[in-house]
Amino acid sequence: MSAAPGTRADAAEELLAAVDLGSTKVEVLIGLARDGVVTAVGSGSAPSHGITKGAVVNIEATVEAIGKAMEAAAAQAGGRPAVAYATISGNHIHNVSSQATVAVANRDHGITEEDFRRVIEQAQNISLPSDHQILHAIVQEFSVDNQDGIQNPVGMYGGKLEARVRIVTGAITCVQNVVRSLERAGLQCGGVILQALAAERAVLTHEERELGAVCLDLGGGTTDLAVVSGKALRHTAVITMGGHQISKDIAFGLRVPFAAAEELKRSAGCCVQTNVRDEEVATIPAAAGRAARTVPVKMLARIIEPRIEEILDLVKEQLRSAGIAEESLGGGVVLTGGSARLPLLVEKAEQVFEQLSARIGEGAAPEGGGVAGALAGPEHAAAAGLLLLAAEQRRQHGPARPAGVGGAMKWLRGLFKES
Repeated sequence: MSAAPGTRADAAEELLAAVDLGSTKVEVLIGLARDGVVTAVGSGSAPSHGITKGAVVNIEATVEAIGKAMEAAAAQAGGRPAVAYATISGNHIHNVSSQATVAVANRDHGITEEDFRRVIEQAQNISLPSDHQILHAIVQEFSVDNQDGIQNPVGMYGGKLEARVRIVTGAITCVQNVVRSLERAGLQCGGVILQALAAERAVLTHEERELGAVCLDLGGGTTDLAVVSGKALRHTAVITMGGHQISKDIAFGLRVPFAAAEELKRSAGCCVQTNVRDEEVATIPAAAGRAARTVPVKMLARIIEPRIEEILDLVKEQLRSAGIAEESLGGGVVLTGGSARLPLLVEKAEQVFEQLSARIGEGAAPEGGGVAGALAGPEHAAAAGLLLLAAEQRRQHGPARPAGVGGAMKWLRGLFKES
């Protein structure tokens, strides 16, 4: 008897796909999940022309990019998954704190899974705009009879159980467009997760999550941030500015095509102009009837540095508006995404966040020989983290039901409480 699509001959093994829908590229990472452990077995990517500032704006183009990336990943993996999980971003994402209290059903028997479920469900009873749905309800902490700081109350004795939860919402139509894109590409949607949460899952260490850290995913169209402290999510935000804006600045400032600006940014860009020698030059190749020419690298840095500062200042404003003091984040700033490759970005981040250290987020990718080794860079963090979360969901809750075009991804609620 042949194995079902998306599975290996061993029924305990399953192929899963993580689809990172970025404004610059769509990346597909295929993993082989077995007993909650995932091994990376294939990866592929394709240019993204249907996504702008984190949102799907052209389903046909997005489906085409998913198909091309999936074809490359499946060729490496030796099979095509039936189920895929996708990232989501955009300025439609909002988050708010909520809390709820329930009486323990039978205090003589201790707090049960049913008590746990009831308090989380009650915390989700919040007023939402008619065009929004809950994406994630992430537990920050529990309290039992006013004893705070509890991470898992099941089995404890008490009469009153309280949960403090961070609710992340997204526009229903934006979620629908992500789900529909996967379905049109021939994939069952297992769930949709905020891009920043996927990235932080891949790169933050246990110590950083405990001390408090900001994960900044600097993509092409957006900069996604997640603040984690005490191993719990404290804040998320999406800034609709990223590497594309920097390239546009270069194209305008140097009067070069966008593609040439992208190449200049990658090959000679720098985030701190005072660290560039006056004699350094970069070559703009001949193209479209234009002769090749050189430009001072310091001029390039003068264009890049102010935009990077603006993005980081917007992150600082997000922290201030959320009431998060920089000095409370002992784990510092961890930078991921394609733009994290810009030279001296760490130094610039430490200049802007005067009280925080910074590093490039690499590592913690799924295991898997050469495939995993190729995924260690910051540009792969969201796909790697999404695949890790998908495997955890399978372990904790069993195979996901199809998300459907209209449904919230309920399995993600509470997923992060013990990670």
